[in-house]
Amino acid sequence: MSEPKKCGTHTTIASNEAAKLTQCTCGAYHLSLLKRGLSLQLGADELRKIADTLGLAVRVADVEGRCASLIGEDVN
Repeated sequence: MSEPKKCGTHTTIASNEAAKLTQCTCGAYHLSLLKRGLSLQLGADELRKIADTLGLAVRVADVEGRCASLIGEDVN
């Protein structure tokens, strides 16, 4: 098994109470889910795909939440 790539100085791209995204001098993006204690090292293309998926999931969750309150039923 190969050694993991060593990372250098990190620059914060975005951060809030739930997550922090940084980019290091090796070019990788580091996504930290702060409350979960999980950190992922991602390439740019992988980061884009994850962001697209999470964005879609949030939109679906928002729509389901509004629909549930309109019809008075829980949405699974």
